[in-house]
Amino acid sequence: MKKRKISLAILSLLAVGLMATLVYLWVSKVNDPLQSVSLWRGIYTENFENSSFQPCESKELSSSEGDWWTTGNLKEIRAVADKLNDFTPVYVEFTGQVSPKGTYGGLGAYSREITVKDVMKVQKEIPEECR
Repeated sequence: MKKRKISLAILSLLAVGLMATLVYLWVSKVNDPLQSVSLWRGIYTENFENSSFQPCESKELSSSEGDWWTTGNLKEIRAVADKLNDFTPVYVEFTGQVSPKGTYGGLGAYSREITVKDVMKVQKEIPEECR
């Protein structure tokens, strides 16, 4: 009987430890903008075989990795970009999710991919803090 109580106590501690680990991992993922859907501001550029995004908030991140391949809900962004001259970058604000590091886009030339969910703003003028 004593062995059974010890075994149950050990199993209970393991279960609590596992639950705490799962909660920690979930909270870490939710608070990491690179792992959850977050608000992003930056410069979107589209041209022949190129659909890229450079975030304003993460100049050090994007400059070390280059621009990010862009997918998802691009209809509204492209509608504004198409009215401008070809290859003109536009300023965008949207919610989106960033991929882990890898190879994305044409010829795998991009180290990350961002998937656009909801577009809030698209404009020709690029704010000074985003240049």
